[in-house]
Amino acid sequence: MVSASDLIVIGVAVDTRMERVVRGPESPWSYTITSIRVSDVIYSNASVDQTIEVNQLGHAEPLPTPTDDQEDREVEYIASTSSTDYLAVGQSYLLFIVQGGGISFFPINPTQGHYTIDSAGNIIAQPGNTVEITIDMLNQVVADISG
Repeated sequence: MVSASDLIVIGVAVDTRMERVVRGPESPWSYTITSIRVSDVIYSNASVDQTIEVNQLGHAEPLPTPTDDQEDREVEYIASTSSTDYLAVGQSYLLFIVQGGGISFFPINPTQGHYTIDSAGNIIAQPGNTVEITIDMLNQVVADISG
């Protein structure tokens, strides 16, 4: 997971929005975009207190009604994750993310791309993720890779 990531951070979700992105006449995609305020940088070159946007395919909430020109070609994408897998405002996360086009980031995959951090600081894997991790383990792997 570490080597597949462009950035590994701990942060708090501060805002979320849904967007429909049309990449061609027959391919609208729905994304949930969450703004994350970085509180700790584990790997790569983000800054503490920087806000980054993390995109997840699908939508956590109903999307607004499409415009007339979108209505004829609307294709609904059902994400493979349940609504509980989307990043929630106010929650802390450990994120394994890759940079997309521009300044947006995407989880390395829906199951292992983010871990919840509870109020006691425990790192909790998402449902279906069998990879358990601690900050000490993660720091050791990063140190090994960085050489």
